[in-house]
Amino acid sequence: MKKALLLFAALLVVGCGEKSLSDSKVKKLLEEAVEIDSLQERDALVYRVNESEPYSGWAKEMYDSGQVKGLAQFKDGKPDGLQAMWYENGQKSEEYTYKDGKYDGLGTNWYENGQKKQESTYKDGKEDGLRTQWRENGQKWLEKTFKDGAWLGGSEKYWNSKGEEVEARKEAQGSDSTGENPSAPNQTEEPSADTAKSPPAETPVAESPSESPTPPSEDAKPSADSPKPLISDADVERLVKEAIDYDSIERRDYLLYPPNESEPFSGWAKVMYDSGQVESLMEFRDGRKVHHRRWQENGQKKNENTWKDGEVDGLQTSWHENGQKWTEQTYKDGRWISAKFWNSKGEEVETYQESQK
Repeated sequence: MKKALLLFAALLVVGCGEKSLSDSKVKKLLEEAVEIDSLQERDALVYRVNESEPYSGWAKEMYDSGQVKGLAQFKDGKPDGLQAMWYENGQKSEEYTYKDGKYDGLGTNWYENGQKKQESTYKDGKEDGLRTQWRENGQKWLEKTFKDGAWLGGSEKYWNSKGEEVEARKEAQGSDSTGENPSAPNQTEEPSADTAKSPPAETPVAESPSESPTPPSEDAKPSADSPKPLISDADVERLVKEAIDYDSIERRDYLLYPPNESEPFSGWAKVMYDSGQVESLMEFRDGRKVHHRRWQENGQKKNENTWKDGEVDGLQTSWHENGQKWTEQTYKDGRWISAKFWNSKGEEVETYQESQK
């Protein structure tokens, strides 16, 4: 499978000590880097073709024009350090940091004109801290806070195209004279498998609450044809045996395929902890995810949700590490509708912040 080649086709990663890249550094790295097409992925690690040891070193990807598109440094088969990517005009388009194959530290995106687009922080593979987004003209339009991969509801601030702080996302997203319209809630610029930027060792999941662009309407309900609730506990052992490894699935044009097959994947896929405990079970239909359940490594359920046409749709439930229910959130066509929260003692509370106690 060549998933690693897709994931790193526009990637640059430098050593942990590096903070940014100079033109002279890029030129030197291009001379020593191997072609990305000479690498392959096996069991979530990157190897050179016909070699038995995970790859450590540099790989490169170039535009047809000769402009660098990406460089990638691997350590023991995993990305580790600063990553960057460029537009064909030579302007840097993104810069992120990896640690042992996971996003960790500051991540930044730029527009093609050089204006900053988004800045966010990651910790151990999850977004953690303040995310800020700007318009192409340089005006800030959004600030919101994440903790351990979850959006802290109520933490967001919005600005319109004139730089005035406003109350609602809808006000901030209004079209202006420049024709700009900031990203919708489910089109954020954070790395994801769908944009081919996640490290291969990470499984794409919808773990954090999606945000609602406007207050949910009273009559909004999940669609009647949303997928049925996920598998029962009694089915888990059977499905783990029949499911294929998620890492064996190939992504082509936003659909998932079994290796070396021409029809999109329908069936179950799994991700396992090193201990042998199941981490995820996912059901796919025609190349799209429809069900997903995750577990803590201690065997307690972590979260489960249903999907429709590539978006979360229906009830999403999460549990505390001790097994107590944490959240119940309802979605329709990827749009957040409502939520309930419980703290780790099993007591229903009013806010997400209270539920973390």
